[in-house]
Amino acid sequence: MVGTGYNRWVGTSEQLPAVMHGMRMPEVKTTETQRLLRAWFGKMTLLPSYQRMLKQMDFGVHANTTAQYVQQGYQSDHQLLGCAPGRHLVASADAACSYKECIRKDGATAPSEGCSVVCNRGHSTDPADCSKSCLCTASSHSATSCWMLCVKDLDTCAKTQQSCSGQTRVCS
Repeated sequence: MVGTGYNRWVGTSEQLPAVMHGMRMPEVKTTETQRLLRAWFGKMTLLPSYQRMLKQMDFGVHANTTAQYVQQGYQSDHQLLGCAPGRHLVASADAACSYKECIRKDGATAPSEGCSVVCNRGHSTDPADCSKSCLCTASSHSATSCWMLCVKDLDTCAKTQQSCSGQTRVCS
C-alpha cells in the first residue's frame, strides 16, 4: 500500500497518494436518517533498520533501495515496493487526458465525491454515475492524469514545469 505511511517511511520529496480503488459497498435500502458506512482500521509498524525481512535483507537496505528507486525517477530495475510479480508502480502523470467541466443536473443527487471527480476518473461505475447525476462539457484546457484522475494543467507556469502532487498539479 502506498500513501501516508510510505511518504513518512521513504522520506523523499515525491508525494505518492494512496491509490483510489473501485470497491463499491453493497447498495441497501436505508431511510433518510440511516447511512451505510464502511470503516477500516489497522496499524502500520515502522520496523527498525536491523530487522530482517523475508527477502533476506534488512529493513534499512529495503528503505534505502526504495528511496533511491523513487529519486531516480523509477528508472531502476531494483523496485522493491511490494508490487505483485509482473506489476510495476507508475505515477501515471505522463498521460494527457480530456478534462470535463461538470455540474450537477437539476433535481439529481450529486455523487458523493462530486461531479468533477466522478466524471474525470475511470472507475468502473463512474460513467454511469456521471451520466445519471451530472451535465458535462468538454474543456479545451490541457489536462493530465494524476493518480487516475484527470486534472487541469495550471496557467501559472509552463506545462514542462508542472508535476502531480497527489491528485493536483503544482508548479515545480
